[in-house]
Amino acid sequence: MNLVLAEGAVLQAIPNNKRGYDIVNVDHIENVTIQGGTIIGERSEHKKSSSTSSDEWGMGIGIYDSKNITVRDVTIRDCNGDGAYVGSRDEKASGAGSRYIYFENVKTENNRRNNMSIVCAKDVIIKGCSFKNANGTPPEYGIDIETDYASMPIERVTIQGCEFSGNGQFALGIINVAKDIRIVDSVLDGGFVNYAGGENIILSGTTITGEVFAREPISIGEKVIFRGSLEKEDKLIAEYIEGRDKVSVPITGFTLSAISGGKISKLTYGKMYRFEYKVRGKGDWNFKSTSTGRYPVVPKSDKASSYVATLVADINTSSTTFKFYQDAKRSGDFLEITEFRVYEVVQ
Repeated sequence: MNLVLAEGAVLQAIPNNKRGYDIVNVDHIENVTIQGGTIIGERSEHKKSSSTSSDEWGMGIGIYDSKNITVRDVTIRDCNGDGAYVGSRDEKASGAGSRYIYFENVKTENNRRNNMSIVCAKDVIIKGCSFKNANGTPPEYGIDIETDYASMPIERVTIQGCEFSGNGQFALGIINVAKDIRIVDSVLDGGFVNYAGGENIILSGTTITGEVFAREPISIGEKVIFRGSLEKEDKLIAEYIEGRDKVSVPITGFTLSAISGGKISKLTYGKMYRFEYKVRGKGDWNFKSTSTGRYPVVPKSDKASSYVATLVADINTSSTTFKFYQDAKRSGDFLEITEFRVYEVVQ
């Protein structure tokens, strides 16, 4: 089926008190194209279903357990839930989830929960889309990649040539088990998080203006810019590599000391830095800043392995310090730094 809307056509939700709905519903079907027009929610006129409900499930386009679905040249805005939702009606069922989903030139804006949620899906391509100003109720992400069940990982998602801006929390977040996620040639005006379970996450040709942090590896490819302009590369000002340098390394401008006592201090007030680190660890460690809070370093699991994460932070007080930190140490917990680099963000 092809649902083709004329350039000025609008599908608009009637004000209601429903906890959840889909303005356009794609459910257990294959080979569908939705193209053109504008889909508008009723968030400003919504009547709550009850005093205890968040009513965050009013979707612009809901895709459930469907295959070969294309959404192209559509604007989705002002929904009480998500602009677009890709998932399943019953994620625990055999064969659950949507597959071969393609979004191109879709504009999402001012949706109350997320601009787009990918919850139970494989083989998703999002190309040339924009995700702006998700706000109102958490998570408030441009795109939220988040399965409800670890046994149903999201797999093979490509986000290419997309723009993110003004979203209430993060531009893009991976919150549970996901595999093979590529972010290519995009602009993330906001943060990016790979919080708990994303594997084989690759960034390339992408600009990120907010914090980046992870409990799983992130592969940083070519032409990835952190808070800098496209014409300038961040300046490496300090580097530590295990086996080449001593455990405690004096470096011009600050000291990277052993983990037993360690903190990084004496960074220049008013400048911006990017930290990259690779560690082996067991336990729940954080990279802590006195000005920007905590950023996870190793995963929630107790497996010793290697992880890479990055953090971009403003040095906004003369006393700002950074250190590896954990609230409580259990028997067998440890953290070993194998590589550590500090970049000054050139603007």
